[in-house]
Amino acid sequence: MGYVFDEFYSDVDEAPENLVHVTCSGYSSPSVAQHATISRNWETTQVTHSYQMGCYGAFPAIRTASSLISGSNLNGRADVVHTELLSAHLNLTEFSIANTMICSLFADGFIGYSLYEEESFWNDKAVLEKKGLRILASHEVIIPDSLEDMSWEIGEYNFLMTLSKRVPVFIRKNIKGFLTTLCYKVGLDLEEEKSKMHFAIHPGGPKIIDYVVNAIGITKKQASWSYDILYRHGNMSSATVPHIFNEIVNDSNITAGTKIVAMAFGPGLTATGLLLEKI
Repeated sequence: MGYVFDEFYSDVDEAPENLVHVTCSGYSSPSVAQHATISRNWETTQVTHSYQMGCYGAFPAIRTASSLISGSNLNGRADVVHTELLSAHLNLTEFSIANTMICSLFADGFIGYSLYEEESFWNDKAVLEKKGLRILASHEVIIPDSLEDMSWEIGEYNFLMTLSKRVPVFIRKNIKGFLTTLCYKVGLDLEEEKSKMHFAIHPGGPKIIDYVVNAIGITKKQASWSYDILYRHGNMSSATVPHIFNEIVNDSNITAGTKIVAMAFGPGLTATGLLLEKI
C-alpha cells in the first residue's frame, strides 16, 4: 500500500506537520504511514492512526486533523490518507445471502487529501487551484438500541462483518432529525435550505442512499455523486466519502458557496455528519 503514499506525495515537496492514517482493514505495525515518513526523512512529521471505525472513519479523522491544525504554530496543514484493503477480509467460501451481499458491495479504496488552516490555504503557493471544502459544523450520535446491527470484529482468519436488515430502517427513522441538528449548529434551517444543497451520503448500499433522499425530501440529483461512486467503486468503507468530496470539488455544476451536507454510518450504530461549503 506504499504506492498510495508515493502517488499522493509525487508532487508535494513540503512535509506535513501531521499525517493521519485511516483504515479499518489494512493494519500493519509499523504502519504504512510510518514507513512513508521514514522513507522520506520527514523527521518532524507526527503520525496519528485513526483506525477501526469502518464506513464513518473519514469524519473523526477530519475532526482530528482539524484539531491538530488548530494547535499548530507551523505550516497549518494536516494530511489524511486512507488505505482500505477490504478484499483481504471477504469470505469467499460462505454462500449465505448476507455474505453474498457483503462480497458484492465492498471494495478496496485509497485516497489522500490535505486540511489547511484557512489563511494558510490561501497563502500556500504550492496549492495552484484554490478550490476545496470549508468545514462549518460537525455532529455525531450513537443511535439507541442498535449495537448489534452492525459490527466489524476479529475472526479466526480475518475481520468479520455483520450488517442487519434493520440498519436502513434506523437510518431512515433518524436521519432528518440528525441533519436538522447539524445544520442548526450554524443557524441554518435544513427544511428551508435543502433545495440549494448537495448531499454526500455514504453509500452503504443503494437502498441507504434512497432512504436518506426520501427521508429528507430531496432529489436524487442532489446526491448524484453518492450514487455514481457506489456504482463505479463500490463501498470502500472510510475512503468512500472522500471520493465523493473529490468529485464535488471538481464538479463545475456545483458552484462555490453551495452547502454540502455529508453523512456516514458505522458500528454503534453511529451516525456522523459534516456541514461544508464549497470554495
